[in-house]
Amino acid sequence: MVSKELSVEVTVEPMLHKRPRWRLRILLAFCVLSVALFAISRLEPDQAKRYGPFIESVYRVFNPPIEVELTDGGRQFIAEALSSSRSTEYR
Repeated sequence: MVSKELSVEVTVEPMLHKRPRWRLRILLAFCVLSVALFAISRLEPDQAKRYGPFIESVYRVFNPPIEVELTDGGRQFIAEALSSSRSTEYR
């Protein structure tokens, strides 16, 4: 039986410049924050309330309640519709 020895020379070159990791950490923190804000903005209103007041306030920043001011004609139309539906009896 013949045994052969293999010799492999490994040369390690010194690193010329090591990048600072603080840039990567800032980028990762920004990505995590943006994903968290996106997830909060996509919640249902009752889910946001369940997670607490901070999450609910962040939810309201991205999804403000819609309040529409009615004109006088709109108010009159709603009043007429409600009065006509109340005066009609269902059999």
